[in-house]
Amino acid sequence: MVIDDQREVLEVLSRPDTYGPSRPEVTRIDTHSAAVFLAGDRAWKLKRAVRYDYLDFSTVERRRQCCEAELALNVRIAPSIYRRVVPLTRDGDGGLVLDGQGPAVEWLLEMQRFDGDALCDRLAERGALGLPTMQALGHAVAVMHATAPVSRGRGGAASMRWVIDGNASAFASFAEDLLPQARHRVVTGRTRALCERLAPRLDARAARGLVRQCHGDLHLRNIVLLEGRPTPFDAVEFNDAISHIDVWYDLAFLLMDLWRRGLRRHANVVLNEYARTTGDLDGLAVLPLFLACRAAVRAKTSATAATLARDAEARATLAATGRGYLALAESLLE
Repeated sequence: MVIDDQREVLEVLSRPDTYGPSRPEVTRIDTHSAAVFLAGDRAWKLKRAVRYDYLDFSTVERRRQCCEAELALNVRIAPSIYRRVVPLTRDGDGGLVLDGQGPAVEWLLEMQRFDGDALCDRLAERGALGLPTMQALGHAVAVMHATAPVSRGRGGAASMRWVIDGNASAFASFAEDLLPQARHRVVTGRTRALCERLAPRLDARAARGLVRQCHGDLHLRNIVLLEGRPTPFDAVEFNDAISHIDVWYDLAFLLMDLWRRGLRRHANVVLNEYARTTGDLDGLAVLPLFLACRAAVRAKTSATAATLARDAEARATLAATGRGYLALAESLLE
């Protein structure tokens, strides 16, 4: 749900002169919750004035708070990318100025720009994602988790029930041609049964401090090679239920993403290095549940995107993607 009209802000941020006398070319990248402006060697991220059931950027103050939270979280894991939070201000003649002296009307996250071709999803598409990089990535994720704050009172079986129930509720709202009811009911039923069997272990892991402030959205598009090192970025700051999770549930998103791309050896290298570095072999017992839940979440989001698609071809493609993820969830339960 769009809350505020940000057209003036978007127009100003799209102008080269906003970023100084050098007037760099500006490239705009839009997502459902942000607009990123690439100008020179910097990237400027604007949070959209939107509210969803899992995300609230509905006020300027809320957007400022989330910018600060995103900076604090991500500077720990990607210090070379994240720089500072900057106001967009109203100057004396009524115009908008980046980091000016007038009252703030919006807030931006300033980041160091990097080569988009170094994103790991693009490397995978080009067949350029090597196994040594995967070993380094498994180690990097292990270090990220080792230094993450422990989240008490979160995680465990209750957290996974919340994920499963959210998926089931969304699945029930989709038409048969998007996600076949018989198929998603089987996946939901089997996932719930597995969750209950694993509930004591899930709760024990939470009690042992293995639920932490994790990345929350750890897939290949949110990992970039910087000076040859795989670096996760864009960790979730806006919803603790998404990011304060079991460390193996965080890892499971990455493993599932590699698996569905047919990069099974890559997934195994990440898995083995992570397990070797952490010594947490207990996570292997809950991994099938975590993998299936991650795939089911992607089935849900793909089907949701299909319902919002503007043309029949895009809807058909997204629907097929959702069904593929649902089939993957079922196979991962095996």
